[in-house]
Amino acid sequence: MGGRVPSAGVLGAGLKMRNLVLGLTVMAALLVCGPSVRALAAAPEDLSEWAKGPARWLLQPSERREIREIRDPEDAATFIEEFWSRRDPRPEEPDNPFREAYEQRVAAAEVLYAEEEIRGSLTARGRALILLGSPTHLSITTRPVLAWETQNPDDRRVTTERISVEIWGYRREDLPAAVLRAWLEKAKGGDEPLALTLTFRTDRRRSQVMEGESLLGLASRSAVRRD
Repeated sequence: MGGRVPSAGVLGAGLKMRNLVLGLTVMAALLVCGPSVRALAAAPEDLSEWAKGPARWLLQPSERREIREIRDPEDAATFIEEFWSRRDPRPEEPDNPFREAYEQRVAAAEVLYAEEEIRGSLTARGRALILLGSPTHLSITTRPVLAWETQNPDDRRVTTERISVEIWGYRREDLPAAVLRAWLEKAKGGDEPLALTLTFRTDRRRSQVMEGESLLGLASRSAVRRD
C-alpha cells in the first residue's frame, strides 16, 4: 500500500509544533538550571581553564593575548572582573544583564546540545544559543553535498551524499540589541548584508556551522561595550 504525501498545511503545522517544543524545552532548561554556571578564576591555571569553557565564544584576540601574559592570581581575578565589566550594558547599576543572560544560555545549552564527549555549551549550536539566543524559526531537513567515494582507493570518484541540516532563523527584532546595532551599521556601511540565518550540519556525534560564521563573529565582537 502506498503512503500519502503530507500536504503543505500538515508540514507547516508540524514545523510550528517543532518550534513550540524547542521553545518550551529551552524555557524548561532555564528554569531547571538557572544561573548556576558562574565561576571566578582564582589562579592563572584556573583562568586558562575558564578560557577553554563557553567564555571562549566571547573572548577577543586582545583578551586571549592578555590571558597568556597573566602570572599572578590577583591579576587573573581582575581579568575576569574586567571581562564582564566590558560587556555590561548598564555599568552604573549593580547587576549585569548580559552576564545573567549568558549564564542562563550556557545552562540551557548544556541540557539541549550536549554531543558525544562534548559539553553542550561547547558545541556549534551551544555557541549560537549563547551568542544569539533562541532562534525565531527552526527547520530540520537534509541536503546533498559532494563527497569522495573511498571504497576503492584506486578509483576515487566524487559522488554525493545527503546530510542532516538544521537551520536557525532570526527576526531582526529578536536579536540582542547590541548585535542588531552592529548588523545595521554593517549593512549601512555598504558591506554585503549578513543573512540572519545559521545552518548546521548535524549528526549524533558532532555538529558544525555550515553557514553563518560571520553572524556569530559579529555577535561576539558586539558584546563588548563601546564607551
